[in-house]
Amino acid sequence: MRTTPPASGYEIPIRFPFADDFQSVFVQDGVHQLDGRVIQEVGFPIAGGGNANIYRGTLKRSDGRRTPVAIKLLRLIGDSSRNEVTLRRMDREVRVWSQIAHPNLLPFLGVCNDLAQWPVLVSPFYEFGNVGDYLTKFPEVDRNALTVGAASGLEYLHDHDVIHGDLKVQNVLVNARGRAVICDFGLSKIIDERGFTSSCAGTLAYMAPELFTIIDHTTQVASRTTKATDVYSFGLLGLEIYSSQPPQRRPRRPFILQEVLAEMQPQREEVPADIVPPRIWDLLERCWALDPELRPSMTRVVESLGKSPSRWTWFG
Repeated sequence: MRTTPPASGYEIPIRFPFADDFQSVFVQDGVHQLDGRVIQEVGFPIAGGGNANIYRGTLKRSDGRRTPVAIKLLRLIGDSSRNEVTLRRMDREVRVWSQIAHPNLLPFLGVCNDLAQWPVLVSPFYEFGNVGDYLTKFPEVDRNALTVGAASGLEYLHDHDVIHGDLKVQNVLVNARGRAVICDFGLSKIIDERGFTSSCAGTLAYMAPELFTIIDHTTQVASRTTKATDVYSFGLLGLEIYSSQPPQRRPRRPFILQEVLAEMQPQREEVPADIVPPRIWDLLERCWALDPELRPSMTRVVESLGKSPSRWTWFG
């Protein structure tokens, strides 16, 4: 385990033969090359999870100004076959992320190849962090506005046939204007695009029941992520934004018993009506319906929440 902070722009002295194969993927139209313009700050990661750490850095802009950025650096160890899977996931993230743009999606600034032995992804740095951290610091902000923002970002993805695949509180940031911004497209996929994995690998606490292996008289194979599984995750995310309570009674393993399905659902008596109004609860409850066919589209969700939030919070 590393006990000292990495130096700015440090390199792991291990060469991955297949990493070069992915270099060409990032040199394509629509993906900005930021070599020589990004400086990684000395220090420990500001966030981490899955197969990557996030570091803070600075981008030298063409007009001479400097902008704080977040640098996503993969964690690759030895020559494990898992490293190739991780790099392919990064390839997918770049392909998806570089094709989308919306006020409620984290902007993709580009790729930098000179900070490590493999490309790193660069995006704006948001001081407020994720929506959970933000609500801890500013509990009185407009939670409906944050929920509408996250819903609008997901609606845009679905309108463009992109499935996020790992929607959770840690993957919704808050920018300087107090606006919810969805991030982390490493598990996202474009519907029906060849080469994209169909297996699920999201976060258990937010996963739809159909993504688990359900054990009954016969063992069913977990299905692929869909727009409906994103909607389920959004329902739990929305409840957490309103109540500041993480999902309860969620499985800790990727398989469940058939009779446990109904027990996975949030219960009305656990959340006071003054925290989550009945109208909002009814909408979120439809989102986490056990039957995917009964879940609303994100367009319907946004319409129900209200396209225009009552106010956007502003902290400078």
